[in-house]
Amino acid sequence: RSSGYRIADSTDYVNLYGGMVSAAGRASIPLSERFSVQFDGDLEAYIEEDGQSWEPLGLWLAGGHASWRDPARGLIGVFGAAGHGLQNEFDNISGPEIGYMLGAEGQIYFGDFTLYAQAGYADFEADNEPEGFVDGWFLRGVGRWFPSEDALVEAELAYGHTSQFVDGVDNGEIWNWGLQGKMRVSEALPLYAIAAYRGGYYDATTQGDDGSEHMVMVGVNVLFGADSLKANDRLGATLDLPRLPARSAPWGEGLD
Repeated sequence: RSSGYRIADSTDYVNLYGGMVSAAGRASIPLSERFSVQFDGDLEAYIEEDGQSWEPLGLWLAGGHASWRDPARGLIGVFGAAGHGLQNEFDNISGPEIGYMLGAEGQIYFGDFTLYAQAGYADFEADNEPEGFVDGWFLRGVGRWFPSEDALVEAELAYGHTSQFVDGVDNGEIWNWGLQGKMRVSEALPLYAIAAYRGGYYDATTQGDDGSEHMVMVGVNVLFGADSLKANDRLGATLDLPRLPARSAPWGEGLD
């Protein structure tokens, strides 16, 4: 669980700013020596402070992964999720349909490093046009470095493209990026402190409008069933869900 501060801006609206909270839970279940499934739940919520008529409220995702893994070499698998990218439009929550995503993923392990790649298709409507991340595709890359068994530095970069971002017709190009550090803070408990930054850029390419956002966050993570962060990465709940499609959906209204 983490909390922080968020600043967002678009060419159609003045700055949005305020607090945010984020929570996630993951559980990995081995089915055999090499095969496993993992279940995920993610939540982001934004608390805006300026009372604008358009406000992204956050997102929720629920999904899972099925994968084959060799702890010495890497992992290959598939994932799927359903969820919502929520927005507040003139005090009414907009978002007539549950969104979904499907994709493939893989990891490569070497020494103290993990490389993680995902690619997939998603449909997250946020209005009746339809607009949002509609019939779009995305790519995501993550790099993890373990300077010790119980310390982690992680960087990520994601890109998405949709042809129905604004008004159901305008193209959208979306970038998300982030950096986080995680370190154990208790010898007695599996408790980890987190410090993170995330940024985003949302471009309605055929309309000429764009927006950006920046977040800084601190939080805590509790790890069960693994001896360390690195052991969890190679043997446990090492996977996560791409949040870009659901984050992008409310921006269609913000760039309209």
